[in-house]
Amino acid sequence: MKSSPFLVVAAVLALGPRGGAGVFDQSFVSGVDIPDSSSTGLLDLRNISLAEPYIQSITVTLGIEPTPGQSAFLGDLYAYLEHDGVISVLVNRPGRRAGESAGFDDNQSMTVTFAAGAPDFHNYRPVETTPLVGPLTGVFGPDARATDPAFALSTDAQTLPLSSFVGANAGGDWRLFVADLSGGGEHRLVSWGLHLQTSAIPEPGVWAASGALAVWAGWRLFRRSR
Repeated sequence: MKSSPFLVVAAVLALGPRGGAGVFDQSFVSGVDIPDSSSTGLLDLRNISLAEPYIQSITVTLGIEPTPGQSAFLGDLYAYLEHDGVISVLVNRPGRRAGESAGFDDNQSMTVTFAAGAPDFHNYRPVETTPLVGPLTGVFGPDARATDPAFALSTDAQTLPLSSFVGANAGGDWRLFVADLSGGGEHRLVSWGLHLQTSAIPEPGVWAASGALAVWAGWRLFRRSR
């Protein structure tokens, strides 16, 4: 019997908007180790339902830490968010660039927010050659690179942003996929969260055009490992 290609965490939420009409703000606690040096990764699935379902804006929080006592580099990580056939790449081997194939070697935890228009997460260091001296925090734009993480570079086009979800119906399954693609130390998914501004009326035309391309670009990266 063939084993599943993913380590899966699942939960169901049946919630109305929180914090006022048209707002969904929820954090999901995980605390599950991410398989080391493996493209099978960790898949955390959450199901939500909303009274005013159509997405007007979205931000995502993500918390990852090294497993205690281990050295685990942030440049090893790849992560995307998927909902209803659309994908946004949040993390794609940050720091990986021409002449630096391993990415950033920061053995630090990260507690960050992804939002449209913020600085590119792929280049999160203020000075790219200077390592972090503490946990990574702040607001960043998603990596958004559809490139296979084995070849991702800072110069690649950013084609899978969070704005891909605008206009979509927020109800249903949301999947966060996280993988640690290089060996040497294990990470743990601490938590992640969704903050959605929603409406009873969908935005016309924005979401539908990006769907098929995003599905192909994201899912193909790890299907080869099955």
